[in-house]
Amino acid sequence: MCDRLAARSERWYALLPALGLALSLPVYVAAFLQSGWLATAWLLAAAGFLQYLSLGPSFGIIQNVVDTHRRATATAFVFILLNVVALGGGSLFTGRLIDAFAERHFALYVSSQDARDPTALPATASFHATCPGGKASAFARKADRFACQATLARASRNGILATLVLYAWAALHYFLAALGIGNVIAAARIRNAERA
Repeated sequence: MCDRLAARSERWYALLPALGLALSLPVYVAAFLQSGWLATAWLLAAAGFLQYLSLGPSFGIIQNVVDTHRRATATAFVFILLNVVALGGGSLFTGRLIDAFAERHFALYVSSQDARDPTALPATASFHATCPGGKASAFARKADRFACQATLARASRNGILATLVLYAWAALHYFLAALGIGNVIAAARIRNAERA
């Protein structure tokens, strides 16, 4: 699809990934706002398809703009970025966001309790201390067990949704790349032809 579009303009090598990422963003948001698993699964499948429209053109451009003797190095470098930074760092980043949201949401729950209730949690109670591993102890009050479960679910949703802002940032960079990608490809063709 990208090659056919790029026959008209090489900008499509960046525009198709930009559009895929931009369109995947609202579909991901809709998926994480669903209450049923079936709708969530279908929306996640559609969002994943749109998101990964960027991979083929991105790898193709990398192979075509670097010098021919550096293609293997460029591919290795991209895989390091994908695996270490994106897959490794992305989950840590999202996890930290979820932890921060969980503490905030749990603090709101604790502050909403009746202070006169002798079984209420102390005002200084934290999510991680009360809900280790996201789950209250079996001896906790039913309301506190429910609060742990609800807090973790809400914090997870909010953390993932906040992480999706990075998709918009990536799409913006692909749109910006489309402005000069033709010149970069032309320069690489000349450079590689001279070395051949």
